[in-house]
Amino acid sequence: MPQSRRAQLADTEAELRDALASVNKELTITQRLEKSGAASHVEVLRLQRQKSDLGLKITDLRSQYYVQAREALSKANAEVDMLSAILKGREDSVTRLTIRSPVRGIVKNIQVTTIGGVIPPNGEMMEIVPVDDRL
Repeated sequence: MPQSRRAQLADTEAELRDALASVNKELTITQRLEKSGAASHVEVLRLQRQKSDLGLKITDLRSQYYVQAREALSKANAEVDMLSAILKGREDSVTRLTIRSPVRGIVKNIQVTTIGGVIPPNGEMMEIVPVDDRL
């Protein structure tokens, strides 16, 4: 979508710049004709106004594009922040689900066998017989 907006901006700006170039040529010719008396000063003023209008349209077009791009960037950043917070919460949940033994050994007796079972702080989940240490 951003590429299509950028392409549309480029196309519209190119059209406006072509129109501006045509008006500049016409203005140059009309100014020469005015000096020789073959064109009126009103025609020159009309072309100058048209030139200014086209310049303003180009500036306005770019400004609108930048505003839309900033809004899209702000929206994307807000979404990234929201998803980052969700990800941190889920990482914490996964970390809390991981159980690690302080020693390398063999599980002898499992005391909690239900899914979702609650273990009190410093509660015993299972007995582990150390493999490397002597008893």
